[in-house]
Amino acid sequence: MERHADYETPLRDFHAQGFSQRTMARLLNLSTSTVAKRLKQLGLSAPADPPPRVSTKRMSHGHPGIPEPMLNDLRELVDWWRDRRAALQHAQEASRKTECVTFQVEQRWLEALRRQAALDGTTMTQVVNQVFQTFFAAKET
Repeated sequence: MERHADYETPLRDFHAQGFSQRTMARLLNLSTSTVAKRLKQLGLSAPADPPPRVSTKRMSHGHPGIPEPMLNDLRELVDWWRDRRAALQHAQEASRKTECVTFQVEQRWLEALRRQAALDGTTMTQVVNQVFQTFFAAKET
């Protein structure tokens, strides 16, 4: 029982500050169920709506705990994903009819096709159609 007393003061402080049980658990390196049990033993419960925590420090535009370089990478990834989703939607809404056809293709060309589609943020169908268009346009001249 003495071991649990180690957490009594911080739990009371965190509770008074309106911390959630999840936050308390993370800060004390305990499970949320352990925090809930200890709070109950202390006659405390997590606040239903914790009061907003206001800081006098200037807020950064980032997220706490996420380093700025990683945040920039995440933003770039989200931008890429949105562009890809728009390209896929555009491909689905395209007025040109497509048809599924099976061909035997060298592995190196399939890898190049996948790589180009990923780089362009488009579908493999769009890349294949661009390749065909370029090939046949050159044949016509």
